[in-house]
Amino acid sequence: MQMIQTGFGMLTPLAFGLVYLICSLTAVRAEADKKAHVASSGDSNRTTCMEIQRHNNTAVCCENQLYPAAELSYCGEKAFNPEEATCCPYENGSTITEGLSEKVSACCGLKAYDQLNQICCHGTILVKPGPNAQCCDKKAFDVDEQMCCGPLTNKTILTKESSDHRCCGQNSFNPTTQCCCSINESLRIRSKDSRCCEKADCGQNTYNTSDKLCCQSTVVSKNVSNAQCCGKQAFNNDTQLCCGPSDDKIILERISIDHLCCGRNRFDTNKECCCLTKEGLQIQQINSSCRRDQGQSSDAPAVFNPHIGVCCGRCVSDWNPSTDQLHGPPGQHSCRTKVYRPHAGIISDGPRTPHFCGSKAYNIKDPGMKCCAGTLHNLTQVPEAQCCGAILKNKTNVCCLSEHMEVLYSNKTGFECCGHLYYNTSLWSCCAGTLSAVPPRGQHPKSILRSLGNLNETDLCGKLQVGIVERDGLNGIVFNSVLIIHGRNASVIPRSALHTLSTGTDGCSNAKLVPGKSYFFDDVKVNVFTDFNHDSILQSIYFIISKCHTNI
Repeated sequence: MQMIQTGFGMLTPLAFGLVYLICSLTAVRAEADKKAHVASSGDSNRTTCMEIQRHNNTAVCCENQLYPAAELSYCGEKAFNPEEATCCPYENGSTITEGLSEKVSACCGLKAYDQLNQICCHGTILVKPGPNAQCCDKKAFDVDEQMCCGPLTNKTILTKESSDHRCCGQNSFNPTTQCCCSINESLRIRSKDSRCCEKADCGQNTYNTSDKLCCQSTVVSKNVSNAQCCGKQAFNNDTQLCCGPSDDKIILERISIDHLCCGRNRFDTNKECCCLTKEGLQIQQINSSCRRDQGQSSDAPAVFNPHIGVCCGRCVSDWNPSTDQLHGPPGQHSCRTKVYRPHAGIISDGPRTPHFCGSKAYNIKDPGMKCCAGTLHNLTQVPEAQCCGAILKNKTNVCCLSEHMEVLYSNKTGFECCGHLYYNTSLWSCCAGTLSAVPPRGQHPKSILRSLGNLNETDLCGKLQVGIVERDGLNGIVFNSVLIIHGRNASVIPRSALHTLSTGTDGCSNAKLVPGKSYFFDDVKVNVFTDFNHDSILQSIYFIISKCHTNI
């Protein structure tokens, strides 16, 4: 009996690995066969767009034309790829800014900008002078080092001499030794023992008028020299709004000079209107019935949500979010007389294989084909290209990736990746995938997170491991339930204990990983991999073995 237990104990890891592998291949093949069957079948879930029947999936058939790129969206009537460009709509149309993904951008008037390293001030895009930059009229200033002083229409930027200094008109003063006095309707700086720095009564208290306010019998400190009362609080009329009825005031940030109060909320007068309805004051779109009832034009462009729809001329089409594009059975669209697969956008009548990129079948052993997040690319022109999200990266671009996304950027001197963000090293420092607005320590460690789909065949088919993150420590990442994968040998062997991937002494090169989630990793090159092409570890393992083993 003892001999049987010992023998069983010796065989358990190997047996487990074989069972796991057999189950993996069987399950994924069954799933692929099912997917291939569905892809070749019709689908009754159709809608009509400009007299064209189409399936409610990810591709778009618009204006009787077939657009083959699965990742295209629309900016007005122009097609563009939001992975590589940004659409900025305005009152009479829209513009496209190339070279900046919509994942990390915002619009400043007609042009998109990088929110991390730039700032939009009254329609002008400026480089941030510091991590905590703000606008001072049409200029940018560093809140930690500078002050923005003066009336709303005549601002000036001053050096902040100390943390105590405040504005007095277009000058600064230290309220511990000075006061800001209103003399003949002008603001003047005087010593604190000056007559203008007299005290006044506020309820049962007295206060210094130079740096205090009396708001509803309550003494409050002035945050700026021209502060005003908002209920029982002080607010800066240049940068804030005081909204609400007299007995229920609230202070809101003034996002722009075009923002006004609507009850206890704010609205943008360029895009919205404040309407009096039966339920009270409500903010509505500028082309709403409320606006038309007030005599405004009703010719405003139709509003649509780019995350659930695309607009092409007069055609608004359903659009599934990018996170859904890798899930669910592909349907078929009809554009004139052509039938096509929605994700690939083209007709595919070739032989079926159990491997799909999105909804398109392909041979994973073909070095001329590469799957990037559900989009299949032909590598005849760029044989060594790598994926960045759903697009191919060339040598002049940089791809930054985090746990959930990859973003393509134009290469810039003095910039580095921190997760999926591309940061200016003079403004930020990065540690373990997190940016900090502190002076850099001289070096900017590279993240160890990589994309599994960009591994070369030698590394992919050699020894890889996959495990569940137990914890992310200072000196390494601890994994449990670890499997050792040899793709070329088609073997999967479990480890019997916790395994630590040593990453360094300070942990700053560690990626921001999610405890309880599975990742592939390489002990030798100290890299962690995430897979944007497959929905499960099961599918990823099947892909590795199918790609590497000669008999599969």
